[in-house]
Order: sequence, then C-alpha cells, then structure tokens
Amino acid sequence: MALDMHQFERKPKRGKIKDMVFSFPSIIILGIFCLLTINSTWDVYKKSQDTKKNLVAVTKTYDELKARESELTGKIDSLKTPLGVEREIREKFGFVKEGEEVVVIVDAPQKEKENDIDITEEKSLWQKIKDWF
Repeated sequence: MALDMHQFERKPKRGKIKDMVFSFPSIIILGIFCLLTINSTWDVYKKSQDTKKNLVAVTKTYDELKARESELTGKIDSLKTPLGVEREIREKFGFVKEGEEVVVIVDAPQKEKENDIDITEEKSLWQKIKDWF
C-alpha cells in the first residue's frame, strides 16, 4: 500500500477565534442578536411616528385655544366699556331702554300634510292579520 503525500497535507489553520466566530452556534446567536436589534429599532420608529402625530394634534389644539383666548380677551375688553355692557345685556336678557319697543317675530305654524304617514308607528303581526279581515 503506497501512501500518497496528498493525504497528509496540512490544512491551513484559521485560528481558534475564527473557528469560534464562524461556528454554527455563534452564527445563530449573531442572527438572533440582529433580529432583536431590528425589532427594537422598529419599535423606536413606530414611537417616533406616534409622537409626530401627537405633535400635530397638540399644535392644532393649541392654535384653537389661542384663537379662543383672543376671542375671549376681545369680549372682556368690550365689557369694560359701557356700550359693550349695554350690548351684552340687550342680547342676553332682551332689555330695552325707556321709549323703545320690542318686536318679537314668530314663525307661522306649519300645516300638517294629510298624506303623511307616521313611520315610527309599526303594527304588530296580530294587528296586520286583523286588518286583512
């Protein structure tokens, strides 16, 4: 039996660290680590998008409140004058000065149509059967 020298050739060593890094368990661990990192990054991205939506909603509410504040400030300023107080009393309570008359406009009553059917009134099954006879 002749021995061939090719059988005994040494394979080049990669080193213990490279063997450990390129082993199957370490690749699995690195893959799990990458998946966890991607998941955490995705959660942060979603929270960022929610924060942007909340910022838009809060900004809108803030603008509405600022407009309401300016409206109320204008009303308060008008109530500081005698003319503004008089106008407010006339609008809310319907007061008039001496010599003035109040005119009340009332809408004319609407006539009921003869052909109107009350939709809310539904007959029971027994009443429908009695109506046939």
